[in-house]
Amino acid sequence: MPNLLVLMQMRGLSGIPALAGRVTNVSGQMCTVTVDANPGNIDIQKAIDERTFRRSIYTDNGHTHSSVCLLRFAIYGDDGHKADVQAIRFDAEAGGVLCEVVPSEGEVEIVVGDKADISS
Repeated sequence: MPNLLVLMQMRGLSGIPALAGRVTNVSGQMCTVTVDANPGNIDIQKAIDERTFRRSIYTDNGHTHSSVCLLRFAIYGDDGHKADVQAIRFDAEAGGVLCEVVPSEGEVEIVVGDKADISS
């Protein structure tokens, strides 16, 4: 898989915004990242929208659509990197980004208080 920054440049997207925060809610494969640092004061929902691509998945039962967002946070615990999560939507009032855990090998336990920043 190509490097995320290379893929974004191929799609004509601007650079990765600098965002950081912490996990404030976890439910199954979903979590909320509350943004504490947005030094570029970017429009987070616009950044999510610009970096979300719809794809078709074909199965024996027909096909369905899903979305892949290239705006991802890396989640860190006390022992280092735990997982990546892809942004789904931003709640401006709460300052939180609803995210979905990107599938990976092995068990991942994201907990409230884990640190988050934009991964590249």
